[in-house]
Amino acid sequence: MNKRDARGEVPRTRYDINGYYDPARPHASKTRYGYFLNEDPALFDAHFFSITHQEASRMDPQQRLLLEVVWECLENAGETDWEGKEIGCFVGTFGEDWLGLAYKDHQHSSRYQVLGTGDFALSNSTSNQFDFRGPRQALYPHMLYDCPNVSHSMTIQTACSSSLVAIHEASQALYTGSCSAAIVAGTSLILSPTITTNMSDSMVLSPNGSCRTFDANADGFARGEGINALYLKRLEDALRCKDPIRAIIRSTSANSDGRSAILTTPSAVSQECLIRSAYRRAGIVDVASTGYFECHGTGTMAGDTAELSALCQVLGGKGAIIGVQVKPNFGHAEGAAGITSMIKAILSLEHGTISPNMHFECPNPHIDLDAEHIQVPVEAVEWPRDRRLRVSVNGFGVGGANAHVILESAGTQLRPDASPLLDSSPRLLVVSAHDEESLQKRIEQVVAYVCAHPNRFTDLAFTLARRRKHLAHRGFAVIHPDREVDKLDFTCTHSRPSTSIAFVLTGQGAHWLGMGRDLLYRFPAFRRDIRELDKVLQSSFSQPPDWCLEDLFKACEPHQMGRPDMSQPLCTALQIGLVNLFKSWDTMVVGHSSGEIAAAYAAGAISASSAILLAYLRRQAILSVPKDSRGDMVSVGLGRNEVIPYLVDGVQVACDNSPQNVTLAGPCSKIDRIAGALRESTPDTFCRRLRLNVAYHSAAMKSVGPEYENSVAGCLKLNAKMLPMFSILTTEAITTPSTLDAAYWRANLESPVQFLGAVRNLLDASDTNLILIEVGPHAALSGPLKQIFHGQKTKSSPCYIPTLTRDDPSCEQRLFSVVGGVFSRGGAVSLGKVIPHGLVLSDLAPYPLQHRERYWSESRLSRDWRLCSDYHELLGYPCTEVTDAAPTWRNVLHLDSVPWLADHVIQGQVVFPATGYISMAGEAVRQLSGEALASYDGNAWTKHCTGLVRHHVQGAGLLKRGERSVTPLIRHVSTSRWYQSMVNHGMVYGTPFRGLRHITADPCGERAVGNVSRVVQPGGSQYQIHPTVIDQCMQLLGIANTAGLTRRLDRGYVPASLGRVFVDYAPSDLTVEASITSKASHLRGDVIAMDHKRTILSIEGGVFVALDDSHQFHSNLVPLIAHLEWRPDTNLEPPYNLFCALEFVEVYVKSVRRDDQYDFLCLLERAYKNQDIKPCDDNLWERKDCIRSQIKTRYM
Repeated sequence: MNKRDARGEVPRTRYDINGYYDPARPHASKTRYGYFLNEDPALFDAHFFSITHQEASRMDPQQRLLLEVVWECLENAGETDWEGKEIGCFVGTFGEDWLGLAYKDHQHSSRYQVLGTGDFALSNSTSNQFDFRGPRQALYPHMLYDCPNVSHSMTIQTACSSSLVAIHEASQALYTGSCSAAIVAGTSLILSPTITTNMSDSMVLSPNGSCRTFDANADGFARGEGINALYLKRLEDALRCKDPIRAIIRSTSANSDGRSAILTTPSAVSQECLIRSAYRRAGIVDVASTGYFECHGTGTMAGDTAELSALCQVLGGKGAIIGVQVKPNFGHAEGAAGITSMIKAILSLEHGTISPNMHFECPNPHIDLDAEHIQVPVEAVEWPRDRRLRVSVNGFGVGGANAHVILESAGTQLRPDASPLLDSSPRLLVVSAHDEESLQKRIEQVVAYVCAHPNRFTDLAFTLARRRKHLAHRGFAVIHPDREVDKLDFTCTHSRPSTSIAFVLTGQGAHWLGMGRDLLYRFPAFRRDIRELDKVLQSSFSQPPDWCLEDLFKACEPHQMGRPDMSQPLCTALQIGLVNLFKSWDTMVVGHSSGEIAAAYAAGAISASSAILLAYLRRQAILSVPKDSRGDMVSVGLGRNEVIPYLVDGVQVACDNSPQNVTLAGPCSKIDRIAGALRESTPDTFCRRLRLNVAYHSAAMKSVGPEYENSVAGCLKLNAKMLPMFSILTTEAITTPSTLDAAYWRANLESPVQFLGAVRNLLDASDTNLILIEVGPHAALSGPLKQIFHGQKTKSSPCYIPTLTRDDPSCEQRLFSVVGGVFSRGGAVSLGKVIPHGLVLSDLAPYPLQHRERYWSESRLSRDWRLCSDYHELLGYPCTEVTDAAPTWRNVLHLDSVPWLADHVIQGQVVFPATGYISMAGEAVRQLSGEALASYDGNAWTKHCTGLVRHHVQGAGLLKRGERSVTPLIRHVSTSRWYQSMVNHGMVYGTPFRGLRHITADPCGERAVGNVSRVVQPGGSQYQIHPTVIDQCMQLLGIANTAGLTRRLDRGYVPASLGRVFVDYAPSDLTVEASITSKASHLRGDVIAMDHKRTILSIEGGVFVALDDSHQFHSNLVPLIAHLEWRPDTNLEPPYNLFCALEFVEVYVKSVRRDDQYDFLCLLERAYKNQDIKPCDDNLWERKDCIRSQIKTRYM
């Protein structure tokens, strides 16, 4: 919407663009730019997917990032239950850069090679990781046949249309019912320069790295990266699951161009047929009713013209608003381009806005957009009112595979607004992650979202709890909408596998005024349970109680809770209601004292009506005991054996609570005496009277036991089965409901409570991580339980969570804390019981994957090639196969890459100049150190040049030269005539090698001087001095050898070795001096080039060998085209005809003395006239050679 351009230079995490960019060189990248993901593709959260470091390092980065994107896609869709389901996986891709890198070195392989590099693994590894299954039989009732044997884990490669074709294939699979849902993804990563350089040669890439789609100046596209995914479902399934529906696919279509003149040229006719087919399938008659057309828009003139032509034909002049895939913003993501367009189209439908097109200034001249009423918006525009909320997405591939998708808006009914926040009651927010660091970042994301969207508490709580996959590290917070949220509000724990839950139900004496009141108001299910229990009490007795449970929960006066016939039923009712809220949890149970009644209900042994009647009758039985005979109870902080010495007759241990706590029961006076004795002997010992005024579990209960048993027998109803309940009478687990008959409940009232033994057996029976939840009005058993935990040896430390605490009226918050605590510790909790239904939020931040570690296994050969920053047009690239101790470079020379080489022709063949070796050696020493130069002709290696090279530093041993000047000599030499003479001897120099100017020679001293221009040749390679310039400096030796006389040039010379060469940077034109030091079978000479008295080039001890040019000037082969020509035969000529009048010959006249030198002058004249004659007979060749040898003998 803001028309931002993500274009950037190729990052070095992909490859070093400096080594591959050259706008003029073939087989090089013509652009430095593209559109790249900001993050290093080597980063990956391997631990999240439980992938080893070795395997992750060998995996194609596309595979790794695809796993992460698919996870984010499933989260965004609100999916949690995908393992083992019939979900298809369709992945479109383009390019195999990772495969190319992997096979740079055939020795760098492993067992992960095939799965790590194959494009097929993109889909298959995703299906494997997420456990997507293929079809087994038809999923829908009207399809009675078995599904066809097709693969629903497939990778599709149709070039730029890959991901759009993948959407078509997935839609067809959903339409036939062969899968219930589908992940459709696209991948494109640029990891090496190979494809970019090839595309540059094909001239489809924009040199400036930008897409100018539909513009008259469109010059190609810019490559981009992308990994994206969509989750597809049948509409009826999505509606049934109340999934977030972002858009609806009305129709898809795909076709191929078939045979065409050029494979890479798109077909307008095929695209027109494709669009019509898609609309025919969708049953849409008027194509122009579509509000927006999302075109493929490559930015090439051929592609844009074909696509626009097809669209104009389909629209029939009715016009439309068209746009381009986000290529001008994010580049051409190739294999992922189609899904990128789909995402853009969905966002446009959701916001009712058509985004602007960047880089569009002047329309394509081949299509009259105004005449066709086609609009290309350059600013954001609202959806046209006369058009449907519908988008057509078009895509075509470079090989002719095309696809089209028609999207429609999901509408407000399928995308309702956020759920209203009805009150300020607390909400439970749960979060989870794979590791602690991700969990903290997840919490930060949630806190930020709450601050930004304070009215979306309900939807946020629902999405986090019920539409997210719950991972090992978990946290929760109970949040009040009217309070500020902070990350410190969250309690975090590492959940443990195989976690089980046990309920511990509190006995009598823990009640308090207001307990459970908040539950009545906040939880309708709790309120219904209390009212049902009230009905049971009111209908079961001829004289029902004069109070009701609901009123007691709402009571505000303390005396209303003081009646003994009320507190026991009220506590049991509270426990029944809490158990019902947690009833989805499969648990073991244990109860303390009267808490065993609710424990039996929680275990499923008795019904709720039996439980409330047991509690009511138990309290009624107590009321029948005279007050002065009821006794009392005291809690003592000593173990059973430690308290026995303090017991007196009539007082007994009523409850063995823990290794450090018991409860004594007996007559009031004796209880007071024991309490006093304990305070006197051990003042620090805990000792406190209970508020019961009844000596439960003692001899005082014997009098009412028979009555209680009889009354219970008449109303007790036992179920057929139950969960394990650890008895406080026997300490063993009860698994048969019939054990809990009326006699058992009488014993429960009369007998001591063996809570310590029962809990110990419960802990021993559990082979998992155990969470004990105390269900009751207060955490009365927290102390004894923790003391038991401390003294019990278990595999893992049990966790204790209380439900309610005394005088805390926010029961709802406490209940949320219980659920959150169980959830965070890995317990199987039904969050749907406490978190109401809401909408799935699709704008939450994605999961914070941890990208701390790079996973990138690459051979040194591949790495050095990919990150090579030095390319030289002659030297090429450094070889990656060798060590730094023996550096080697490699290059494949092409004359179109180095055009100036074509101007160095020797005897009819382009010959690599010797000066090129000097420049190569200099470049090599600049990059590393120096060298041998060789070439490969397809069969064998030929070594061309060897030597020692080093950097020039002060005092490096080079000859010290004082300042000197080079001045012109006496004889002036014609440049053009000299180069023509070179041609006559087979040395054909083109323009780059014809730079000698102002040539002069010493008639006697075998020296020559000239000027050479410093001309910059095209290409990106850098030289201290260009090889053409050095070659021209060395050409001066030939002039020095002949003293500037072209007639003395009898053959060409080429360098064979150079003793010492010094090269410095040449900032301007050079003055050159060449001198011959010796002559024999070869020439020896020196060359020096100066720039204002500074030595730029020095060649000492150069050896130059003569070319054998005889093969060029006579041949035994008969010419293919010949004619007869008569010439005088010198053997038949009269002697006087051989001596003609002298014409001017440029010789030194003072050297001619006496008459015998007249013959020599004649020979010179004849040689001069014959120099351009090429005899066709061997005898004539011998005659010509004889004249030249005589001249050489007499003159030399």
